[in-house]
Amino acid sequence: MTRLTLLPASFRARFLLVVVGAAVVPLVLIGIWLTRSVVRAGEELLRSELDQSLQRVAASVESRWAYRSGDLVLLTHNEVAQRLLTGGLLQALTAEDSRYLDELVASLAGSIPSFEYRDTAGRLRWSSPPPPVAGTDTSSPAARSDASDMRLPRSAASPSSSTLTVQLPIDAAFGHVALGTLTARIDLSSLMAIDASLRLPNGARLQVVQRDGGQSLLPSFAPDSMLHRTRFTANSVDWLAVHRTLRSPEIDLILAAPLDAYVRPFERVAGIGVITLAIVALLALVLSAVLTARLTASIERLAAAADAVAGGDLTHRVDERGAGEVGRVAAAFNSMTESLRRTLAELSKRQALAAAGEFAASLAHEVRNGLTAVRVDLQRAQEKIAENAPGRPLIARSLENVQRLDETVSASLRVARNGRSPHRRLDLGLVVAAAAQSAESTFVAHGATLVPSTGSAPAWVLGDGIAIQQLLLNLLLNSAQAMRPGDRASVSLEVDASDVRIVVADTGAGIAAEDLPHVFDPFFSTKVDGTGLGLPIARQIATAHGGSLRIESVGGDGTRVEVRLPRAAAPS
Repeated sequence: MTRLTLLPASFRARFLLVVVGAAVVPLVLIGIWLTRSVVRAGEELLRSELDQSLQRVAASVESRWAYRSGDLVLLTHNEVAQRLLTGGLLQALTAEDSRYLDELVASLAGSIPSFEYRDTAGRLRWSSPPPPVAGTDTSSPAARSDASDMRLPRSAASPSSSTLTVQLPIDAAFGHVALGTLTARIDLSSLMAIDASLRLPNGARLQVVQRDGGQSLLPSFAPDSMLHRTRFTANSVDWLAVHRTLRSPEIDLILAAPLDAYVRPFERVAGIGVITLAIVALLALVLSAVLTARLTASIERLAAAADAVAGGDLTHRVDERGAGEVGRVAAAFNSMTESLRRTLAELSKRQALAAAGEFAASLAHEVRNGLTAVRVDLQRAQEKIAENAPGRPLIARSLENVQRLDETVSASLRVARNGRSPHRRLDLGLVVAAAAQSAESTFVAHGATLVPSTGSAPAWVLGDGIAIQQLLLNLLLNSAQAMRPGDRASVSLEVDASDVRIVVADTGAGIAAEDLPHVFDPFFSTKVDGTGLGLPIARQIATAHGGSLRIESVGGDGTRVEVRLPRAAAPS
């Protein structure tokens, strides 16, 4: 029966097909990728320049807004405005009040061209005159305060496209009683330099949108519905836009520029690159066709040798005669089969047995033997020292530490054997007291003071007392090593409905801000002789008990560590 195949029958045709698939097609894909990449590069360049320009604009607005905020405070907190909004509807301004408001209008005309006061009912109580227009008479008074003017719906000065409208509440000077509102129109030119000093990218346009109402404050260059997009088409022109939202003032800044001016040079470069790749692909195909005939015989020999190796004959060798790469490939093939044969021989003699666990258990066993000898010697020394001898408490403390180490090693052996450690109901206050007693000598050595918990109520948890004591001892020793003479540390115990919290706080050197995110990384330590394992082990113990460990620290001001464990019911 004839077997159908889609591959050409001749080796040469297959080789050329491989060249097309392995070289020509990737080159075509590279050309497509290059075209798109350079276009994206132009877009990214434009976006970067827009971001930088908009950042300068935003910085200018935020900087100048501080001055405008001072002007607005002056408008809302002056005595004339307070009297104007406190008095009756028909109350007329005094000549002195009118003169003050006229001077206020004149002093703020460059930044706030118009403003008005309204009472809590929304009635107009006073408004500044509209900005002067060329050819008009500006000698009229700033505003009138008679009842007929107060009944006008609004000031004749409507906000222009280059002013920002701000509305602020006005409260009484005492008592925080609402008196009314101030509506001020701020000239955008007082917030930003709307001229060539902005150094915008070529063809870029700036738009300012007031979030309250979504009003565009500058002449529009695109429909408002498109301005929120990062890329849009308006008037048959593709635009790229960047946005920035400011809190003070509450405006959105939009800076957009046409893409063509930036993308077109990159497209020309991409076209040249694609043509170059096409020429290279064609030359590679022609050269492959020429060399295929010369390489066929050598490659067929390599194929036969590969079939022999695949069949398990690792002794088969290839004739290494030949020039160039084919000869080197033949030599490399023979070397590879020889190396593979040796490797298999070595692997057959090895046993796939990991000894790490046995080594750890053996090491723990040896440590226990050493601890036993130390404990026996300390017990003998304790028996020979009088009850009131000065060194007797030190020996007792050393025996306790040896006992703790022995129990820790025993717990490690239990975990090594069955993968878990027993959890029992225990009073956390006793564990905290034991850890504090073990760490006290380290604090004394650093000239610092440790204040242990004074709580008397039992704090019951389910856990491994030795492991929790090791957790607390790690925290206390870290605290002691950060102490300076005269510093203080405290360990306290707090109990609520569901959790028990242990807090270790000190006034030591603290942890630098750049080091704080890495304190739980294994082997990270700022101490010369530190292992970087104390805090990772402490957090692992807390997590294994269903709790958590959190650190707060400021460099030079001390550290606060909180361990939170689930609370257990008291024994019945």
